[in-house]
Amino acid sequence: MEVIKMMKEMMLLLMVVMIWMSNNNGAVVGVVNYTVGGDNGGWDQSTDLASWSSAQTFHPQDILIFEYTRNHNVLEVSAADFATCTTTNPLRPPQPPGTTRTVIPLTAAGSRYFICGTLGHCVSSMKLQVNTVVAAGQQPPSSTPTVPSPPPSNTPTVPSQPPPPPPPHWSTHSPAPKSSKIPSGTGNKAAAPSPRGSLAPPPAPSSATRLNVMGGVAAACVGFLITLI
Repeated sequence: MEVIKMMKEMMLLLMVVMIWMSNNNGAVVGVVNYTVGGDNGGWDQSTDLASWSSAQTFHPQDILIFEYTRNHNVLEVSAADFATCTTTNPLRPPQPPGTTRTVIPLTAAGSRYFICGTLGHCVSSMKLQVNTVVAAGQQPPSSTPTVPSPPPSNTPTVPSQPPPPPPPHWSTHSPAPKSSKIPSGTGNKAAAPSPRGSLAPPPAPSSATRLNVMGGVAAACVGFLITLI
């Protein structure tokens, strides 16, 4: 039973290692803690910090550990301030007074510059340039998250309404008024005069007027049929 239990634990450990390696593209790159100056030196004026840094290979996710006495500090500065030992423009706030240990993670590839802010120490070579490079097969840390594209809209497409039917064409000609018949008397008696005077009978409607009226009626019928369809 103990052998079977040990085999299960080994298989589980192997699976964990394989999953971790697949997430790192097969590159087994561990985080390394670097104590500045090495075992025989430190963050001080007597250590050859330039030679120590050039002998190391720094990768992203490695960690720098500065250990020093109370009369020192650590300032991260720009390349220009590093060259001139300018201490008035640090990239980050300095440590509180009395600090004797500073831990700085190397988060990305590139060059970073550190100096001691105590007067006269930087010009005495108490300065450090760290060049961080990406290891072969190591994925550089991503700084910009990938934004997923928005899903397609499920809103159904509304069909466009057909244009309304044209209004029926009405003729602008009005039908002629009906003629009023004047009753005639019997025999040879003259017609009685109208109280408003005699009216002449209107002329009979022409054929063009009748055609216009019929066309207007036909157009009205067509328009009515279209509205029913």
